[in-house]
Amino acid sequence: MSEEQKDEIIFEYMYDDDYREIYITGARGGIQSAYHLKIDFYVERLRLPLTKEKLEIFPDGTQKRMAIDVGQTKTVEREFKVGIMMSFYAAKELFRWLGQRISEIEQIEKKIQETPPASKEATEKSAEVD
Repeated sequence: MSEEQKDEIIFEYMYDDDYREIYITGARGGIQSAYHLKIDFYVERLRLPLTKEKLEIFPDGTQKRMAIDVGQTKTVEREFKVGIMMSFYAAKELFRWLGQRISEIEQIEKKIQETPPASKEATEKSAEVD
């Protein structure tokens, strides 16, 4: 095909009304059916200690709150936020895309680590100027 006969496809990006951005801390999933991958994304957090509170009300109207400890077990909660299903080909493209983004972040981190921190004297001098 010559330059004049090239076909072009223009992609226009838009967000669905239901679009939302969420923060995740992990994922799990696996091969679902032939050539499909399922991924469930979750956020992980430490559950607050299991405590109850008792409020004592005295005849004179004063109050006293007392914590009642009902256990010391630490529990991690994993709240699943969204699940996706994708084809083998979409998974390969996601893998490629993630690899590129990870490489970019690694280059940024390397530059940050190579840059010496500002000396204490330089920081103090700039504070004096202000």
